[in-house]
Amino acid sequence: MKICLVTTYQENIFVPKGINFIAKKINNTDIVCVPGFSSIKRSIYFLFLLRLSELVNILQIKLKKIFSKSIFEKEFTKFDDINSQEFIDLIEKKRYDLIISYSCPQIFKSETINKINELNVELVNFHPGILPKYRGLFTNFYAKKNGEKEIGITFHKISKQIDSGPILSVLKISVEDDDTIYNLYRKIYLSENSLNFVVNSIQNFHQVKKNSQPMEKNSEYNSYPKFIDILKYRIKNK
Repeated sequence: MKICLVTTYQENIFVPKGINFIAKKINNTDIVCVPGFSSIKRSIYFLFLLRLSELVNILQIKLKKIFSKSIFEKEFTKFDDINSQEFIDLIEKKRYDLIISYSCPQIFKSETINKINELNVELVNFHPGILPKYRGLFTNFYAKKNGEKEIGITFHKISKQIDSGPILSVLKISVEDDDTIYNLYRKIYLSENSLNFVVNSIQNFHQVKKNSQPMEKNSEYNSYPKFIDILKYRIKNK
């Protein structure tokens, strides 16, 4: 099976470990990177959501990686737009079997999805939240806000509506009372349990696909939180 991992080169805290783990464990894996992750708005929100010690930890990690030649151990191809004809041409040239969105900050448009389907290539995503309840952004914030006892990763097909394609498999992760949002992202992206789930889901894709379940309709899409909710979270989790 020939695989294309679509991700970003603008995030170096959580993404690289998963990409490197997949590329090392699964042969015939190419990496495609696009921009779009970095934004002032996103950064401001995380400044408010994270504790000072966590921000210091992130800064230390980023400083260490400034002098690294690449955040990935394998060469990758850059595209400005995941919906470009150049990306479709690459898919056709390389004859991929599976395209995997892994923290890809750009949305696959309907036209792109149609073209990929016409090439008989499967298009899937690893979403850092339990679907369909936690579609969209800031999944761990909303899970904490709602007092959830579990977070997770949902492996699902990509459809024309965001985070709404058939569910292939789900990994559920326990939430402890003292878990912060940062801790929960570490569990999702950096834990051995999560990394093995991702690799096993890919390696057993054809079997997993047989047990796919349709997504519930009309589930709410979570966008940026309201600042009043962030303030309530910070007061509650000093």
